[in-house]
Amino acid sequence: MTPKERLCIECGITQSIENFEMIDYDSENECYVYSDSCMCCSEDLAPEEIDEPEEHEDWDEEDERAEYLSKRLAAAAQMDQKILASYTEQKFIERANIVTLAGLDFAALKKMAATYIANCMGTNHVKRLSKGPGTYIVIGDSEGIWCEDGMIECVRRMAEKLDAEVIHVGHMVDRQKNLPQSILGLNRLTVIAMADEMPYLQKRQRENPSFTLVRESIDICENVLIKNQNWRGNYTVSSSKGLRVDAEGREILVVNRHQHEMHALCRNDKNTILITVGDCCEPHKSRKPRKRIPKDEAEFIQLAQDATYGGRRQDEVSRYWENGLVVIHVRPDGGCTPVICRAKRVNGEFAVAYLDMIFTESGIREPDEIGLVVGDAHVNNHDPEVLDIVDQVAASLRRHLTFFVNLGDHMDMRSVNHHMLDRGEPTGVDIADECGKANYVLRMMAQWASERHVIIGNHSRFIEDFAKKNPQLLGLLNFHTLSGAETAGYNVLPEKGILSRGPSKFCHGEIRMYGATGDKHYKMQQVMQAETMFGHTHTPTCRCGCYSVGLLGQLDQDYNEVEASQWVHGFGLAYVYEGESFMTSIPIMGHALTLGNRTFVPGTGVAKWIPPDFEAQVVYRQKIDSQV
Repeated sequence: MTPKERLCIECGITQSIENFEMIDYDSENECYVYSDSCMCCSEDLAPEEIDEPEEHEDWDEEDERAEYLSKRLAAAAQMDQKILASYTEQKFIERANIVTLAGLDFAALKKMAATYIANCMGTNHVKRLSKGPGTYIVIGDSEGIWCEDGMIECVRRMAEKLDAEVIHVGHMVDRQKNLPQSILGLNRLTVIAMADEMPYLQKRQRENPSFTLVRESIDICENVLIKNQNWRGNYTVSSSKGLRVDAEGREILVVNRHQHEMHALCRNDKNTILITVGDCCEPHKSRKPRKRIPKDEAEFIQLAQDATYGGRRQDEVSRYWENGLVVIHVRPDGGCTPVICRAKRVNGEFAVAYLDMIFTESGIREPDEIGLVVGDAHVNNHDPEVLDIVDQVAASLRRHLTFFVNLGDHMDMRSVNHHMLDRGEPTGVDIADECGKANYVLRMMAQWASERHVIIGNHSRFIEDFAKKNPQLLGLLNFHTLSGAETAGYNVLPEKGILSRGPSKFCHGEIRMYGATGDKHYKMQQVMQAETMFGHTHTPTCRCGCYSVGLLGQLDQDYNEVEASQWVHGFGLAYVYEGESFMTSIPIMGHALTLGNRTFVPGTGVAKWIPPDFEAQVVYRQKIDSQV
């Protein structure tokens, strides 16, 4: 235990010192004296009342003493069965500072202590649960009476439609020991319990065994790991990327946190996607006042909370909590696809966007618009297999797709790469062939939607960088001329341009946001003040309502660190429903993708994404503003 932690003698759980009541001040040692029991155990509904539901009117004084000493023994063993097994009678007497057991059998006490530990810590439940292929919906932090029942109704509809199991991580019990009834009513529910909530969950399961309890984590086909984390508390807003949670070599790690985030972690052997699911509760404070106030004086308790710095800070930080979930599809071969989904209130009810559907409290709706968003193809260093997968997704959504956004770096422009030219390295690439191939792929993508936008990107800017050194070529060497984007029906935006479309915004991502602080996504949120999707990073990420998409190019671009990378293939979907923006960034892992009941893998369509060789043919036209 650290100096800021303390062992509760009642529940036997090591907790923060803030969970104990300050009862005195020791002037001799210049320190505060705290209670032996945490605030939870000091309330009306204590763990021992839950673990021992039977009536004990028949008990005599010896039975009561045996119960008391068994709990002391469990606490002395730090609620650990292995430590308990090593205890002898003499060791316990010394540790507990008692004179004698008064004739009680120590072996019987150990057995009672073992039962108490099992009831409190849930050691009678499986520590790690393995599951097979299928679809799973992971939600988190429902927190008792604070649970948003409307969001849970959306989850119920999704689970029925997708034939999915539901997994709950994080806190499920509030400070008054209430459990969310709407979640407990879900079918095929598995709860990964927080250690301090296990007694209350066990009691409910004994009364109604409709859900499965797990103590530590869930493994799915050895590629997905779902577990609870204790590195970051409820009232922090820093990036989840810094969580020091062991992924144990899995491709996907899902943990609890009130922030809805996704990050690709830099790894040597294979990619790991870290996801914090967000919550399904309303913002609230959980801090208790230091001094005890009668429970019937609720108004004074609220005033005491508001009057403290901790209470005010919790009130402020909880506004940044995000309702969300993640859908994970796991294939029989172990491959997996995670889809992060935000839950928002729209016209008085919760809504969640997934694939071509909007799940609401009242039913399943169609979105008003769906946009397909891609970036960083780096033609002719693109990946034809990934493009074929995205092409199949576009075909499956064609009835709903209303617009398409290419976030930039469509052209790699290695032929005029100034980094190579400045070093005196010959590029060995024919600019006419390179631009012809980029135009070919751009025209193929144009079939995805009738409304098309493309942002230039910093790699495409290499053309202008070269032409600026040779200004006589500016009229010939520019993105508009060499890409042929306008003739393919695209609206072209400059490299620093921002596409504002309804409630959503799109940009390339290589934009300097002077004065904004934090990581790139946090800066983007401060600057754009709207849900924004961008490229450039080659990494599928979600943070603060801003999303970056994976690349369509090859993972080895010759200039990047292939053996230590966080690059991942992927694309994005942008929804508009009742004037509200819903976005998601979907990674493509292992050249396979599963959405709904379909799995997309490279097929016969790969060949059409391999461009033929091209040569240039110049066609001159009169400038519109020129006079003869």
